[in-house]
Amino acid sequence: MRRTVYFCFSFVVLFICLVAAKSVDQQKFVFAISGNPDTLDPYASSGILTFQVTRSIYDTLVEPDQVGNILPALAYRWEVSDDGLSWKFFLRDNVYFHHGKKFSAQDVQASIQRILDKSVASPNADSFSVIKKVETRGSLQVIFHLKYVYVPFLAVLASGWAAILPKDLIQKKHNFATQPIGTGPFQFQEWIKNRYILLQRFSNYWGHHSGIYELQFAILSDPTLQVASLLTGNIQGIDMLVEPEVSRVRESQEAYVYKSLSGLVLVIAMNTRVYPFDSLLFRQAVNAAIDKEKVLDLAYGGGVRVQTFMDANNPYSIKLPVRQYNPRWARTVFRKFKLKKTIYIKAPRNFDSHHVRAAQMYQEMLRQAGLPVKIELLDWTRWLSEVYRRHDFDMTVIGHAGKLDPARRLLHYGTGKSYVGWVNKEFVKLTHQAERVSDIVVRKKLYAQALRIIGEGLPFIYIGTPHRYIGLSNDIKGFRMNSQLETFDFRYVTY
Repeated sequence: MRRTVYFCFSFVVLFICLVAAKSVDQQKFVFAISGNPDTLDPYASSGILTFQVTRSIYDTLVEPDQVGNILPALAYRWEVSDDGLSWKFFLRDNVYFHHGKKFSAQDVQASIQRILDKSVASPNADSFSVIKKVETRGSLQVIFHLKYVYVPFLAVLASGWAAILPKDLIQKKHNFATQPIGTGPFQFQEWIKNRYILLQRFSNYWGHHSGIYELQFAILSDPTLQVASLLTGNIQGIDMLVEPEVSRVRESQEAYVYKSLSGLVLVIAMNTRVYPFDSLLFRQAVNAAIDKEKVLDLAYGGGVRVQTFMDANNPYSIKLPVRQYNPRWARTVFRKFKLKKTIYIKAPRNFDSHHVRAAQMYQEMLRQAGLPVKIELLDWTRWLSEVYRRHDFDMTVIGHAGKLDPARRLLHYGTGKSYVGWVNKEFVKLTHQAERVSDIVVRKKLYAQALRIIGEGLPFIYIGTPHRYIGLSNDIKGFRMNSQLETFDFRYVTY
């Protein structure tokens, strides 16, 4: 009798352990991304892969919802002075960083000062140059004093590059690039480059607790392998699908497709510093040689055509006259330049399923118009270094992620400082005026004028805003995405 009871008890314990083990295993969510972030320090990057990962590690004072509305986050409310020069934020109590330190106004002050003092080389530093002083009142109030009225200020604070870091580690010059520590829903565990980034649910998180225990970003660029892994259950999500992979997932019984119109503007960017791209006529010829609708449909899986540097979803987007696809005219222009140099299209290889495919289509279209070009594939960190920072390129293929305010997207363009090197004083004047005007009607008029100028100046060939197709296992629920910033929110994911 005792043996029978003992056996039954042991069986029950074993059963409970197996169920618990299965439950813990199911709480692991593996999400495939196309490459390595260049860094996990949110202040030191402009790369979308960085912000797609760090969104789960760090918090900001305020944050966007799925459609771009700005909501409370680390700050539960804020006030703006009548003259628009002082912004007071009231901070949440009982918020903790991953290393155990309690969050306070002094952490906010130290984080922003890190950029203002140029303690880190930030490509987003200009977004904070409007700040005259950061003042703290006690541990739960922080006041930003601005040099002048800057309407996009709240949007800046809601963006990933305004993440809040702990003051004590800033003072110790902690390496946030490889050992990130924030107040976010997941805390960093490990980064094995070219393999994965592993995060773990932060049990002391102040906000909504995720239904997953481990979040792993699998660095996997091959689309065929991505889908095979999804359908066999080795991974539970894929950051971006295009055809034929979209159809494979839709036709399967194991997964589904999450579809949204992205905040991207897909472009061919041209380096206007170098010959022959310093010629508007030559850029117009390149534009005429490209069949944008075909590229948008075949390389990117469809979307909405745009004619200027603003995504189709954006309330500031405008329509310009469509430049016709005319490879015959392009050929006559190319002949006049009598080029002897080899022109290269540099494309990030990590996005094999879309940007590389688009680059191959551009190469063939330009060849048919009489302009032979070569493709050079770069990994993402090299692309950021060579193309975006050192401006060492002729043409490149990329998608510019959305921003919560047009001011940030258009920053630097027209000054010659951007990676395309385009200069236009009137464009700069209009965008600066729009930054300081709160009237939405006036802002839209100013940005419409500026967008017409950059649209006609053609430092970019504008392809369109693509749909984003994300592959998810059937048992995944609650996945969210901010379409403007192209970042993922895993806080509400459940099995």
